[in-house]
Amino acid sequence: TSAINALDLEASVISAEATILSALKRKESRGAHQRSDYNQTKECEQINYRIKLDHENKLTITPKEIAPLTDNLQEIIKDTAIIRDFKNRLME
Repeated sequence: TSAINALDLEASVISAEATILSALKRKESRGAHQRSDYNQTKECEQINYRIKLDHENKLTITPKEIAPLTDNLQEIIKDTAIIRDFKNRLME
């Protein structure tokens, strides 16, 4: 129905705005997030940004420290082989 389509569109717009605000807040290049104006990784940006829709339907951004990896996850990473050749591998 048109009501469902309108709600889907509204959710898409909110999600897009949250993505843009987050990208503007992080003043560095990290992972898939690349900025030509801030092309270096910064130690002070070792955080996540939490974006929340407040009671007035405005998006607010707050920094959140990244929790250290558990011993179990550190072991998984240590035991994972590095892929150096991506030929004939599915990439998404």
